[in-house]
Amino acid sequence: YQLIIEFSRCFNNDNKKKIGSKYINLATKYIKANYNKKIYVEDIATNVGISKYYLQRLFRKYLNISLLDYINEYRIDMAKQFMQSSDVLLIDLYKLVGFKSRQALLYEFKKKENISLLSYKKSITRKDVNIPPSKDACDSTVEINQP
Repeated sequence: YQLIIEFSRCFNNDNKKKIGSKYINLATKYIKANYNKKIYVEDIATNVGISKYYLQRLFRKYLNISLLDYINEYRIDMAKQFMQSSDVLLIDLYKLVGFKSRQALLYEFKKKENISLLSYKKSITRKDVNIPPSKDACDSTVEINQP
């Protein structure tokens, strides 16, 4: 009898992880397809098929990051890719990656990278400066490993 209870508990935990992982993966796909537009949490949740509150809880619980921070980090990663692979003007960059203003991009970039956007841009044009890679919270698939 005790074995059945233990099995049931483990099965339910594994099932919850799979469901949570499914929703997070659907949400991250939506974000990656729409990062350059204005994204509302409600739109992501509707697309995924759950409430915005549940979706935000899943991101906090399984990724240890808020949904809005995840979106901003993905946008910063995309901004870095644009700067490395093209001659995009910094004044236009915020529009390309979905920030509402240049100031929002500058603030979020400095917060995540601990370097100003302009300093980063200068460093990638000079080959003698190494910028450490950023923590990548934006992998394409999410694996949930919890005890």
